[in-house]
Amino acid sequence: DIIIFNGTFTESWDSVAMNMYRYYCKRAVAVAGDTLEIRDGHYSVSGFDGTLGVESEQLQVNYYKNYLASLPDSLAHPGWFQSLPYDGETGWTIADFGPIVVPAVGTTIPIDRLNYRIYRKYIAWETGAQLEWRDDRAWLGDTPLDNYTFTENYCFAAGDHAIDSQDSRYWGLVPEKFIVGVKFDEQLLKRF
Repeated sequence: DIIIFNGTFTESWDSVAMNMYRYYCKRAVAVAGDTLEIRDGHYSVSGFDGTLGVESEQLQVNYYKNYLASLPDSLAHPGWFQSLPYDGETGWTIADFGPIVVPAVGTTIPIDRLNYRIYRKYIAWETGAQLEWRDDRAWLGDTPLDNYTFTENYCFAAGDHAIDSQDSRYWGLVPEKFIVGVKFDEQLLKRF
């Protein structure tokens, strides 16, 4: 479905804050409870075999990924195609991303090093406390955190122009309460 939502950040992509002055219109390609993955530019959600987003645009992402891979290192900019969580440890790009669980209310995840990097800003937003990694574990304020149960629903928003779209690959998941409008896809509804 096409969604319209408030921006999910104000000053930094590394935090969650409702931006009342910025609205986006994107496709919700994964909703709360889904597991999303992008391979060779193509979106997939576990348990769904259909096409997500604009297929022709996803083919362009794969074309550019292969083109950039063919360039000598001296010509390829290391930041091209970089995506969330921007730490270089996951190796995620806009063409090869995830898998990522899109949290739903009640979803519990272990807080290992990878999940800390992926979900820290959402946990901080939900709790109002800073989540840090120190002494080889996650800390929520002064309390060690081994797992976390989400209190909000989220979705993954993708732009139609997949090669150059500011979307969830860059700034992350959209809290459900930031969504202000939805346009249902009648063709998709007929399939169910």
